[in-house]
Amino acid sequence: MAGTEKAWADAKAQAQKIIGKEGKLPKPRVDPMTAMDDANKLLHELFKARDTLEGKLIAAQAACAKVTLAAKQYGDMVDGADFDLDAKKPDDKKKIADAQKVLEDQLGTIEKFADKVTDILGTLDKSLASIEKDIRAAS
Repeated sequence: MAGTEKAWADAKAQAQKIIGKEGKLPKPRVDPMTAMDDANKLLHELFKARDTLEGKLIAAQAACAKVTLAAKQYGDMVDGADFDLDAKKPDDKKKIADAQKVLEDQLGTIEKFADKVTDILGTLDKSLASIEKDIRAAS
């Protein structure tokens, strides 16, 4: 918000010049520059907190990737498992297939959830990474 104070002072001076010595600018209930200073302080705190949050985001993304990999790995194990049953027996063969399906379906749900959370965290990380640059560009 660089240059805002000078621009504000210039605008007030120009307005005073327009209304002349007889006119009087209204006194603000809250001084915009005091509010701007408060906002700047809080934005600097936000930028510091962003650095901490970015570290947490990276850790969370890594944890979600681990969930995805663990689910895939276990899915591979389940896919080839006979659960100590005899696959040659028709009843056991059905039990094996049914158990595999139940587990693989749930593991697929777990993978999709972890992937979705990873995408959400990635979007948040991208926004956090550019927040200071975007705010500075807005001024």
